[in-house]
Amino acid sequence: MKIAFLNTDDFTGGAAIASLRLAKTLVEKGHEITYFSLNSKNKEPFVKTIGSGFFYDLKAKFNFIYERLYFYLYKKNKE
Repeated sequence: MKIAFLNTDDFTGGAAIASLRLAKTLVEKGHEITYFSLNSKNKEPFVKTIGSGFFYDLKAKFNFIYERLYFYLYKKNKE
């Protein structure tokens, strides 16, 4: 069976660790796995890094700040 995993990274967070463990187990069982990750520090042959490089990282940081800024403008005063 061909299976694809999509994740932001493969090294931090519970979802990343769990999905990587699951992918490794499925490879051992004989399945064809491709694990797509934006930020990859893993050297497994089935892990493919997508969207890497300086400008991609800069764009990702800009998007993160842009998302938070929208909610910050509408934050209620808790006093």
